[in-house]
Amino acid sequence: MANISESTHIGGAVFVAEQIEQADVAESRSKARPRVRPVFGLLFFATTAAVMLLITFNAVQVPVVEAPDRPEPRIDYAGLVKTQSELAHRRNVHALERFERELGQIVRTHDAELIRRGQQAAAEASTYGSCSELIYYLAWDRVKRDNRSETHLNQVISPYINPALQALGTDVNTSVEKFDRDLQRSTVRLAYDLAALGSQQSSAVSAVDMGAMTGLDYQNALRNLGFNALMVSAAVGFDAVALYHSKYAAMLWKKITAVAGRMFGKQVARLAASAAVAAADGPLPIGDILAVIGIAWTGYDIHASRKKFETELIISIGNTVSEMRSGMHQQALDHAEALERRYEDVQQDISSQTLETLSKGGS
Repeated sequence: MANISESTHIGGAVFVAEQIEQADVAESRSKARPRVRPVFGLLFFATTAAVMLLITFNAVQVPVVEAPDRPEPRIDYAGLVKTQSELAHRRNVHALERFERELGQIVRTHDAELIRRGQQAAAEASTYGSCSELIYYLAWDRVKRDNRSETHLNQVISPYINPALQALGTDVNTSVEKFDRDLQRSTVRLAYDLAALGSQQSSAVSAVDMGAMTGLDYQNALRNLGFNALMVSAAVGFDAVALYHSKYAAMLWKKITAVAGRMFGKQVARLAASAAVAAADGPLPIGDILAVIGIAWTGYDIHASRKKFETELIISIGNTVSEMRSGMHQQALDHAEALERRYEDVQQDISSQTLETLSKGGS
């Protein structure tokens, strides 16, 4: 029992001694730590300061290289000129469309008056006295190879037809002139916009009232902008009234004379075979003519034939006037289209001149 107690006592002492030794080691480590941390902090601070000084030194020593100047972008003059040319072309097309609508409205407005005047002319040409004279003139022309029947019908019908056709022609002329001015303004607008690309605007142009521009203003405006004024002579004369007199009037008299010859063929042949026509010379003896016709042809026959002649004449005059109106309409349209093409050529010349000038100035 004594040995057991002694062993237990020795083991406990050893355990206590180990615990004391471990406590001493832990205390030694805890006392050593505060001494290591300040050293590492000083080293870190010194290293950081050295790196910052090195960076600052290099920044001072290396010269700053400035970025090279960028070249200014080139102006696309070709694109700008093309844009303005396309705008002018659209203005031209819109002007032509407006002209076509206006021209159609003008023709429709005059239709009723042309029909009314044609009926009045037919009624006047188919009176008893007019038919009597016409039969004699038709016989005269057959014998003498003349055209007095056409002259007679012209004198009877023209006072009714001419004013209506001339009124139509005047309105058509006015519309064509308005279209011409629209193209002039479009051309000057193009020239002004193109000149502005090179800062060549002229104060004289800005003072021009494009709404009241005349042909002379048009020339002066282009000349002030530096463009060749000789190429302005694009307008081609058009006169619908003159067109009627030169082309359609003769057609009218020939057609209605043919109607009269067909309607009064037997009477004309009978009168042409008589001595009255063959003996006539100089101014026509109308009284004697009517007496001869009265013998050869009863008043009833004249009355019956002239009513049928009036109906045929209304149809013939109506058809011929309609052809003249349509022809005048088409002639005006053809002229307008040709005029638009010529102004397009002028505008193309202006665009080419501008591009050439700007290209030389930019090179």
